[in-house]
Parts: sequence; C-alpha cells; structure tokens
Amino acid sequence: MKAARTCDNAGSAESGWKDRGSYGIGLAVPDANVWYTSYDLPSPQNRTIGTDWVRMEQRTAICTVLPAQALQFCTAHFSAGLSTDDADGSKRGEQAAKLQEIVHAYTPPGYRTVYGGDLNSVPPDSASPDVPKDVVASAYAADEECDEGLSAARPRDGRATKPLATRSIKIDYLFGPSAGTVVSCAVTADAGESDHYPIKARFAF
Repeated sequence: MKAARTCDNAGSAESGWKDRGSYGIGLAVPDANVWYTSYDLPSPQNRTIGTDWVRMEQRTAICTVLPAQALQFCTAHFSAGLSTDDADGSKRGEQAAKLQEIVHAYTPPGYRTVYGGDLNSVPPDSASPDVPKDVVASAYAADEECDEGLSAARPRDGRATKPLATRSIKIDYLFGPSAGTVVSCAVTADAGESDHYPIKARFAF
C-alpha cells in the first residue's frame, strides 16, 4: 500500500505507545456530490536510511465536484519536511506545482475551485525562521488565500494553524479564485483532539 507508513508505537512507553493509525486524507461534501477522484503527488521514494529500509508516504490530492453550484473542491497533504521526508522542500515544491495543475488545468469549464489542506509549508511572507518559504508562492499568485492580507508588511501570511513547542506556524490553507470574495476566515486557537488549529472560510462567487 503506497500511502501507508507504520505509525504504531507513536508517543512514549508512559503513554502506552498509542497507535496513530494509517495515513490518509478526507474531503466531506454534501450528498449533491456526484464525482470525485484522487491524484498521486510526487513523493519521496522508499529508501534505506542508516541500516533501515524506510517506506515513504505517497502524498495524494483528492477533488470532488458539486454540479448544482458549479464548484470543485480539492485538498492535499504535502510531505512533512522531516529529516527523513523531504528535508529540503524539493518534493513539496513539486507537490505544489502538481496541485496547481490539478486545480486549474483540470477544473471543469464554468466551475470554480476551492482548495487547500495541510501543505506543511509556511507562507512566503511568514515571520518564522522555517524554510522553504516559496512552496505555496504560486498558489498565492494564482488565487486568494482566505487569511492573507492581515498585515500590510506580510500580505502573503496568516494566523498560525500549527502549534509547536517553541513556536506556532501557518501550514494549513484555503484558497479560492481571485474573482471571488472572501466573506470570512476564522482560525480557532484550540486544536481539540487534533494537532492543528481548524481553519474555516466562506467564499462568495
């Protein structure tokens, strides 16, 4: 199974080595949905690290359409950027380019596409020291991110969606066509059972 990575024994012995389950992404839509598909994104290859054979996660995008509203929705989960998983950001750059191809070249005629997800990359104008900062630059150039423009000094930035021990960063996004209007965008600083803050947007077309 290309998408699977072993997540058993996550945590610590004290916590009981809770099983985090298998990797996956989801997209919930109303019953009016009649079509959906998935796309493989460029991903790091399985390889030997030290003396261990390590299975890399096959990253994926999924899209679905609502014909009555002429809307397409797409989501993706990019590589994590760990030392063993796209440390230099090159694969995330390829994943971002493929996602742009999907949401624009594959958008049905007359449809608008809203897309985003956990892209595991900070915005181009982020004040954090995290790099690379150009992974989602093409998305900002093509479309409007719901939380951009909060600061004149850092227009391609937004509120943090990922709390970390030493800092909080934005790595989750919701983009819509620049011809539309962002009615609202909210980031709730409560991760609940997740390790991310939820981001919620309303677009008007």
